[in-house]
Amino acid sequence: MAEKGFSELKLDLVETKEAAISADHQSELTLISYNQTKFKQILSHVGVLSQLAAIATWNSHHVCLENTRASVLDDVTRWVHDVPEHGPNAPFFLSGRAGTGKSSVANSLAAQYDSLGSLGSAFFFDRAVAGRNSPGGLFKSVARELAARNPIIREAVVAALKRDPGLLDADFSRQFASLVRDPCYKAATGSPIVMI
Repeated sequence: MAEKGFSELKLDLVETKEAAISADHQSELTLISYNQTKFKQILSHVGVLSQLAAIATWNSHHVCLENTRASVLDDVTRWVHDVPEHGPNAPFFLSGRAGTGKSSVANSLAAQYDSLGSLGSAFFFDRAVAGRNSPGGLFKSVARELAARNPIIREAVVAALKRDPGLLDADFSRQFASLVRDPCYKAATGSPIVMI
């Protein structure tokens, strides 16, 4: 009788091990399936997002020299973080004559907010460079950078491009609404997304 009890115990142990191995195997298969699905989704997004322009981002070689334009940089930094005064989503307009350092200030701010993880996008026009001398690539470039930095924005931009294949050739107001404004609203966080 004791021998039979031991055999039953041994059989129970084997069955328990088989069940555990089967459960582990099923978990691994589920994880593999999930990873394959996620990978296919990423590849799909890459294909859609590759239609967007990557034209004119910031350049670390064109930042302000140390200890120059500090008051302007401080003004903009205060503006970014002082939302109640001017309201959310209000633009900061930096103007000045040619050669007064506007691009250096903008590149410095882009570098600063990129290092803080708050830079959504930076676009720089240049009369001498094709693709940067007209507004045609502006919202496509901004959308691409935003999508690269934020998964919620990425999903919204991909959905907009799939929903409206003519969006890349649409008027600027439609491109802005579908590729920039609406995706940013969907990804609204408590901290600012800085666009230069």
